[in-house]
Amino acid sequence: MNKLPAYVIYNSPVATTKTIAESVKQSCEEYGIEAFLFDGIWKTEAESFLQERGITLNENWCKNSEYYKDRNQVESLIEAFKLPGHQGCFASHYLLWEKCIELNTAICVFEYDVNVHRKLPEDILEGWDDVLQICSTAKGTWRHDFTKDYNFSDFKIIEYPWPHFSLSGSTGYIVKPSGAKKLIETAKEKGYLGADTFLNRDWIDYKKLSPCIATKSHEFSTVEPSKFFDELKNI
Repeated sequence: MNKLPAYVIYNSPVATTKTIAESVKQSCEEYGIEAFLFDGIWKTEAESFLQERGITLNENWCKNSEYYKDRNQVESLIEAFKLPGHQGCFASHYLLWEKCIELNTAICVFEYDVNVHRKLPEDILEGWDDVLQICSTAKGTWRHDFTKDYNFSDFKIIEYPWPHFSLSGSTGYIVKPSGAKKLIETAKEKGYLGADTFLNRDWIDYKKLSPCIATKSHEFSTVEPSKFFDELKNI
């Protein structure tokens, strides 16, 4: 088994999500990664969880994002991030950042909609400081050529050209205690965002492993309930 523990987040009362999480756990263990199911923060508990930690939405970042300003999407972005689903997703990751600090070791974090298909490189903790994305998006969902999971002859640690390539960033990554501390401090100081958006910002060292060891395997999520339940019908 790889020494890095992996935690597979599922945070829904729908029984199927735990079943899917168990399949992720199994795929981790097939490739030598010791994995644990992690019952995250469900959306009905998310607001109180964030309030207890003094965390509010980082509306300032939303209002100053050139990307969303150019698309006239600032207000819709703010409303989306206020949804309980987004809050629950962020809170679940936050809880694992706390666990990372408590354990004082790097940990793998997976959401339950991934498929692990490679072993972690032996030197996976070298060449980066805080957070390393290890999961790519499903084929056909890339919004920019850079986010493609190129098949190099060997694993490489890639620098993102600028912060906005967080597609599926929260679906699978490794976080070191240094990164977990920065993420928690930033959340308390500046506020939360969507988990993907929050991870790939200039307040941490955020890099990508290529080729990734996992792929986002489903196009549903508890952040978007209607999409989630439509996809469950096909499972």
